[in-house]
Amino acid sequence: MGGKELRIDVKLVVLSAVLITLIIAVVGLWSAKTHEQQLRQELVEQARGFAQQMDAVWTFVDANQNRINYTSDGIYEFKGLHCSVAAKAVAQLFNRSTDYVVKFTRTDPRNPGDAPDEWEQGALASFEEDPAIGEYYQLVENDEAMSLRYCTPLTVEEGCLSCHGAPKGEIDITGYAKEGWSMGDIAGALSISIPAERYIESYNAALARDLVYYTLAMCAALAILFFAVRHLVTKPLHSVVESLGEVGRGRIDMKLNNSQSTKEMSTMINAFNTMTDELDDLYGNLEQQVADRTERLQKLSEQAIAQREEIKKVNERLQQESAYKSDFLATMSHELKTPLTATISYLEALQSKQFNLSDEEKQLASSAEASSKELLLIINNILETSRSKDIKEKMNWEVIDVLDFTEYLLQETLPLARRRNVTIVRKADPACPLIYSDWGKLRHVLLNLMSNAIKFSHEGGIVELAARICEDGKHVQIAVTDHGIGIAREDLDSIFDRFSQTSHWGNANPDGSGLGLYIVKEYAQLLGGEVAVESELGKGSAFFLALPTHPEGAPSEQHTAY
Repeated sequence: MGGKELRIDVKLVVLSAVLITLIIAVVGLWSAKTHEQQLRQELVEQARGFAQQMDAVWTFVDANQNRINYTSDGIYEFKGLHCSVAAKAVAQLFNRSTDYVVKFTRTDPRNPGDAPDEWEQGALASFEEDPAIGEYYQLVENDEAMSLRYCTPLTVEEGCLSCHGAPKGEIDITGYAKEGWSMGDIAGALSISIPAERYIESYNAALARDLVYYTLAMCAALAILFFAVRHLVTKPLHSVVESLGEVGRGRIDMKLNNSQSTKEMSTMINAFNTMTDELDDLYGNLEQQVADRTERLQKLSEQAIAQREEIKKVNERLQQESAYKSDFLATMSHELKTPLTATISYLEALQSKQFNLSDEEKQLASSAEASSKELLLIINNILETSRSKDIKEKMNWEVIDVLDFTEYLLQETLPLARRRNVTIVRKADPACPLIYSDWGKLRHVLLNLMSNAIKFSHEGGIVELAARICEDGKHVQIAVTDHGIGIAREDLDSIFDRFSQTSHWGNANPDGSGLGLYIVKEYAQLLGGEVAVESELGKGSAFFLALPTHPEGAPSEQHTAY
């Protein structure tokens, strides 16, 4: 290799210098960004405070119009001092005494001096587009000087209607034609311009001081690092290199002194001394050491074989216990399902006209029916999960009318919806074709989705059950939408996992087995379709089940849409 190689301390210092330079650059950029944000926030707070003061002036004058315009004898004499005149006068006084620029502006001003400039036109357009916007601001550079432009909307209140309300075109008391405004309309905006140059100079000076401080601190740290590495690393390493050379020349009894070194270097020196001791022993009795190591390896190999056999036995026991658990769950679920199904039938019969129940008794029976169906759905989820291997091999394909099926689903979930005071809205496109599917599995999928939608809806909420034919004409989409608590975006990928409990939905914690959506996804795939979800925390969720009209494996008979 050509050229002289650099020592480790020099390399470390150079690398540290590059790293420190990058850190200073990042800190500088971050500080500049932070200072800019602080500057904008400080100016906006000033503008907000002044806007509140101007609003107070406007409100005060508007509230005292009767005192201003009525004499002590109760005779009305318009003095010409209304809220707009007073506020504009205050703004003009403030403009003359400060470097602020304050004005009231609107798109069709009565006074040409109130006409908006290009930036104010953009602010007014934003207020008109979205009346909920409470302010509009931006740092703007004009004539090589920065300033904060701030606008807040002026809305029509009751006191404004006498001069600006209906009928449009009628001459008001000030001699101008009324605009025909209504309560809540955008009447214009308060525009404030605050020069930012002195603030920018102050922030730039602070940024420069910070960068100088960081640079000096990093340089001092770099110098300390250089001398520390040279004393604690480079010199001990040089001693190790020289000693290794001696060992290479046959002096295997070399020993190093680690009294003036770091912990890491002491470890390396101890390892070096141990190595020389082992080399000495190796040369002294090489064959004995080889035999000892061979025996040790043999023992380790036997231990590994024994451990592998033990692991195999443990795995077999775990598989047996898993099978016992599945059988137990299936048996218990089946034993619970039979009496629970009978209970639901009794409750449905009890609500018929022949028993002549009171409204309160009907409500109690309906609530009991809904709770029983919720429990039955949980039991069915457990039962279906425990026999999932058999389900994949048993598909009962039949022709299903989507319109009739959604109507059935609506009636099936009404008791639960009534108990939770939730309204179900059914929207089924009459153009939906007949489809081939497994009625029982499709019912199980949609009952899980509808049950979740109802459970996670707010009281008095709405759940929408919609069905339509997809654009390709070969699939039907069934959507279940609620406006309840929603699901956090980071949890969307895990809600279809087995035993994914309801902590994924906001802060709610209703009863459930955590198997419902897992079964929804599994069955959707068995039916040849897929399930998707869209949700926003606090706004609700929408689950979309897309099913082919004629999936693979279904009978080949043709069917037509109607």
